[in-house]
Amino acid sequence: DPIAFLLTDSAKDTDIELKIIKQKQLRQAIVLGATTCLVAVSLTTLIGSMSRQANLTVAAEKISNGDLKGANQDYEKIIKAEPSNWRAYMGHANTMPLGSAERMSDYKKVLELKPDELTAAMAIAKSYFDLKEYSKAVEAAEKAIAIDRSSPEPLKLKGQAQLRLLRFEQAVETLKKAMPLDTRHADEISFMIANCYRDMRQQKNQLAYLNKAIEITPNNPVYLKDR
Repeated sequence: DPIAFLLTDSAKDTDIELKIIKQKQLRQAIVLGATTCLVAVSLTTLIGSMSRQANLTVAAEKISNGDLKGANQDYEKIIKAEPSNWRAYMGHANTMPLGSAERMSDYKKVLELKPDELTAAMAIAKSYFDLKEYSKAVEAAEKAIAIDRSSPEPLKLKGQAQLRLLRFEQAVETLKKAMPLDTRHADEISFMIANCYRDMRQQKNQLAYLNKAIEITPNNPVYLKDR
């Protein structure tokens, strides 16, 4: 029967169309569900990040107000919840006594988590310098220099440590590299170089760099005294 055949064929087409529509709806539902999950995860991550940042801010404020014990406890809670938070270790270090093993351990942990953190690298070098472990201070300063070769501070500290080790020629070389990077303190660097030449008994060079320091800061009594 031609009519029955057409009706049957039409019904088949309708079934196929319905299946296609259902498949599209299913795909759309899957995509929507996945998107909803991603949004939920992103929001959770964002809220967690904001909460941690707020906790870090509170702890830092406690340090500013002299509440080192409270800040220490806050940082330890953050570290426990998020062991990879290098800022928490940095803050925790500031609650520990200067030169302490705990403070040094925190700075080293920062560099482990964030190898290019210049502040931590400099803090380690400065700690060794303050402890009069000048060889270690030189090594630590070199690591800081490798992180940022445009910063004069690691060079200045390295030069001062070399001076304490009586490595006068090395100190002069290091401090000369620091001078063009820190024009604001060029007089101080010139004076340090002059002291190196004094200890090397090179009077001509000593006076040359002493005069540079005086030219920059004419009324400094320390410079004038050594003239």
